[in-house]
This record gives sequence, structure tokens and C-alpha cells, in this order.
Amino acid sequence: MYSPTHSIDVKRSDDRHATIRLEMQNQVPATDFRLFYDVAKGQVGASVLSYRPDTSDDGYFLLLASPQFQTKSAERPAKTTIFVADRSGSMSGKKMEQAKEALKFVLNNLRQGDTFNIIAYDSSVESFRPELQKYDDETRKAALGFIEGLYAGGSTNIDAALGTALEMVQDAKRPSYVIFLTDGLPTSGETNEAKIVERIRQRNSYRTRLVNLGVGYDVNSRLLDRLARANYGQSEFVRPDEDLEVHVSRLHNRISAPVMTEVKVEVDVEKAQAEDGPPVNRVYPRDVYDLFAGEQLVLVGRYKRPGNAKIVVQGKVGDEVSKFDFPAELTEKSKDESYAFVEKLWAMRRIGEIIDELDLKGKNDELIQELVALSTKHGILTPYTSFLADENPPPQLATGPAWGVERARQALRQLDVAEGRAGFAQRAEKKFLQEATIAPQSSGFAMPAPAADGGFGYGRGGGGMGGMGGMGAAAAPAGQGGPAVRYRDIESDREVAVESVQIVGNETLYKRGSQWFAASVKDVDLTRDADKVQTVERFSDDYFQLVAANTPAENTVLARQQAGEELIVRLRGQIYRIR
Repeated sequence: MYSPTHSIDVKRSDDRHATIRLEMQNQVPATDFRLFYDVAKGQVGASVLSYRPDTSDDGYFLLLASPQFQTKSAERPAKTTIFVADRSGSMSGKKMEQAKEALKFVLNNLRQGDTFNIIAYDSSVESFRPELQKYDDETRKAALGFIEGLYAGGSTNIDAALGTALEMVQDAKRPSYVIFLTDGLPTSGETNEAKIVERIRQRNSYRTRLVNLGVGYDVNSRLLDRLARANYGQSEFVRPDEDLEVHVSRLHNRISAPVMTEVKVEVDVEKAQAEDGPPVNRVYPRDVYDLFAGEQLVLVGRYKRPGNAKIVVQGKVGDEVSKFDFPAELTEKSKDESYAFVEKLWAMRRIGEIIDELDLKGKNDELIQELVALSTKHGILTPYTSFLADENPPPQLATGPAWGVERARQALRQLDVAEGRAGFAQRAEKKFLQEATIAPQSSGFAMPAPAADGGFGYGRGGGGMGGMGGMGAAAAPAGQGGPAVRYRDIESDREVAVESVQIVGNETLYKRGSQWFAASVKDVDLTRDADKVQTVERFSDDYFQLVAANTPAENTVLARQQAGEELIVRLRGQIYRIR
């Protein structure tokens, strides 16, 4: 079950029934609610949607895969969970109490057959037991006593704490998870960011998934992302006013029941030739490690060759390696824009990946150019492309792609900040883009307010856990012209709504004074390029001839125009100035 338009809550009573809940407040919906669902027998079901507006370019596909909701407990693989909890001085007070309650929740929700341990660290490292423990009532009660005895004080030895946890894992057959909680910087033991990442990577001999929880603005958020990327995991970020226990309980609920582990997804396109290269590319998430009961994998990518295809999902179910095949059709040419959201969703995730590459590997001009181009085309504003909302850019820099690339290059210097509010906000926003499951919406729909987990409240209902299973711009209420677009200001870690950028159907419009420019003609100079522009008076005979020749989606863009405004748009290769 998947909605490309709204964030939904899915409750399944059994493997044949589901209740879909949509809740909205202070919003005026002006787009249809769309829900996709499919039914299938077996342990994994999958569906594929494809969109290819231009036969001269790659198409886009969306794969939805769900493991069977109810798997017998005996069939689920036993897992290892190690909770590594920061007890340094900065955790004192409310944070420590929340961390202890979170530990108790995880402990009380393990299953017979699981193994576990708890590691508390400050400048030194203390373990509940020297080695992993089998979960039963006796070890549960003893561990609860260990948790009650925790107190905050001392500095932060991240390297030693994670190293201790990883050395306890000695079994590659069962999925292992380290839930790592920290609210600060490495201040004891090894403190060099690069060295910590490399040391932990080398100690991770059994593909343990490292799930990081960064609490508050004082964490080194870039270090957490690097650790996650090198150790098959992900990072989550908890803002100072959020409840840590809620984050941990939600996280553990998601990973508590792995149905399929060591997952690989392949797309085999019929008649694809090896010499033509891979038939699909830029697939996100880049790696899928596990599928969990009740979760849904949302995977997007691009394809070169249309036609019949076979989706292969392979992984371990229990101790056995299983493979599931699903037919798919990658369309040669889309007849309309019904599945246009697939391209925009891919663009969201691609932008998140670009920012991740720039963050963890350094600046790259080609990636910056692609970032600006995708943001411009799709109206996806990021902290590094928010200049696209400038209604009155400097005249000498207002045209040409070089202006945008240089502005983005300057803004991306902020990625050098690894800690504090700005560092935290950047990595939280990057994660949000990477795991998007809903694309930017059409004009007239107001997107949800920020969610408690630091996102924008959409794309959370049906998504997976990024690499373990699994939008900066969001429409917001505005005036009569329709909703604004939002982006996150990293200095304040707050949303900023702008009305000079609007998403209308599959088009993005930019306001410059009283003129609205479509993304494809945003940098057109109406004086210099006058011979290329055809002027049409609104509601004239020529205007209605244009309307008659347009598709419904193109007329949606024209309908956006208000009295006293001009609209500059490209239709079927011709630039029109409608006034």
C-alpha cells in the first residue's frame, strides 16, 4: 500500500485487511488522494510503476516491495541487539532519564532466542555483561537493574564504546544491530573523525548494522553519517525539544522483526545487452540490507531500455537463501503524467545522495551542477539552492547556469560545519531527502507541518529504513496564487516558506517581479531573446487556440496565472509570453 500524494498511516489487522488513515489540519486539499495497492501470495510481494516522458532520455521506475505481514515467530531469524548508551556529563537530567526509559523499552521488547547486551560509556566503557546474553526473564531482570544504576558524568569515548560492542558480535548467521546513542563529540580516547570511522569499519567483521541516534545540537552529525555509511546502517537525529524515548521505541519497533536479511534487488530487462551497460542506474536506496515485518521498501531508479523486465529480490529467510521473481513492464513512452511523481520522487532522493557525496567526499563541480539543475527543474529547494527563490536576483548575475552553480558552491561551504545547530540541521535534512517517499505536490495542496522526527511529516507512513529497508521542498499555505514552497534554514533549523516558487502539476514556476517563468525558461532574457518568444494576450483567440492544443497538465500551468501577471512558458518547443 502506497500513496504518492499523502502521508498515510497503515494499520494491518491480518494479512488480508488494512485500515488506511489520513489526518490533516489547517490545510485546503486541492489535489486527489491517490492510493496504490496490490495483493500477492507468498512471503514477498512487489509492484513496479514506470514513467518515461521523453524517449530520448532514461525513464524512471518505482519498486514497492513488502514482506508478508504476519510471519510465524519461529520463522523469524533470531537477532542480536546491542544498545550503546552515552552517559557522559552532558546527558545528565532529563536526557538521561529518557535514555533509561528507552533502554527499558528495547529490553522489554526483545524475543526469546535473541541475544543482547548493554554498553554504557563516558571516558570509560562499562558493559552489562562481558559477552552477549541470551534473552530470557532472568537476564531481562538483571539488565533492568543495570539500567537503573546508570548515571551521567565524564567525557565521551565513542571509539572505545563502539569497538567494545562490535567485538562482541561473533555470529554472521544472525542479523546484528548496534543502536548507538550519543549527544556529544568524541572527547576521550581517539578523537579524530576519520580515524574513528576507519577503526570501527575494520572491527565490524560480521556486517553488523550500526544505527546512530544523535541527540541534540552538540553531536558531530557528519561523524555519525560516516559511521553509518561504513557500517550498513543509518543515522537518526533527535532535536532538543523531542522525546528520545519516542524515537528509540519507534526505531526498535521497525527493526524488531527482520523477515528477510542480506537483501539484494536486481532488475533484469529483456533483450538488454551486456555491452550496453547496466539496464538500470542510480537506484536509491543504494543498498538494501533487511526487510522488516510491516515495513515497505520504496526503491526508485532510472532505466535505459524499456520493455518487459523481471525484478529479483533475493535474501535470507531464516537460515535459507530465498529468491523471488516478479514481472514488470518499463514503459517506452508515457501517455500522460499519471506517474510523473515517480520522476520527482527519484529527483528528491538523487538530490539527497548528491548532498551526501558532497558532504562525505568533498566538493565536486559536476555534482553541484546536477544539484542546481534538479532543484531548478523540480522546485526542490535545499539549504544550498534556496537562492532560486530570490525574486530579484542581481541583474548582472540573473541569467545563465554559472550564476546558480556559483551560489550553490558558496552555500555548500556550510557542509564544513559538522556540529552545532547548523551541522545537525544539514544532516537531518539530507536524511529526509534520501528517504523521501512522497514527491513535491501540485499547486493548491498544502503539505504537512514538520513532523516530530525532524522531517516534514510526509513520506513516513510507507517508507523503509533507507539502506536497512527503504523532501526538503514542501508546499505550504499561501495566498490566492496557491501554496508556497518550503526549505529548511540550517542556521535556525526551521522551515522557511517562499511564495516565489510554485509547483504546478509537473512544472515549476519562478516569480521575478510580476512575471512567472517556467523552469525550462527561467533564465530567458525577454529583451535579448525577443525573436524566440511569441506573445499571446490572455483570453484572446490565440490564447484559446493555445488552450485547445494543450494537454490538461499544460493548461493547469496556464490556469495558475493571475490578473496583472505575465507567464513565460515553453510549450511544444515554443516559448510563449502570456500577458
